[in-house]
Amino acid sequence: METIEKNQIDEIAKRVATEILGAAFVSSAVSTTTVDSRGREAVRITINLTPGSAAGITGKAASTAVFTLNQRLQEAGEERFRIVRWFAVA
Repeated sequence: METIEKNQIDEIAKRVATEILGAAFVSSAVSTTTVDSRGREAVRITINLTPGSAAGITGKAASTAVFTLNQRLQEAGEERFRIVRWFAVA
């Protein structure tokens, strides 16, 4: 299974989230290695939103960001299953 470095995943995730949602909404993106529900290696990506910005993000924008992120990671050579989470500070 082909994987890419953590810092590459974090960079791609932040870039995609910022492109789709806007720089004012995204503070960072952090990835960790995990396993999926079948016990296979996966990568968990947490998109950290800026304080109070969650209310300004639509479901369509969030789903577009996840779809685009999956595409870009696949193009970069990341084959693990991706679990994308959003973290919002009130």
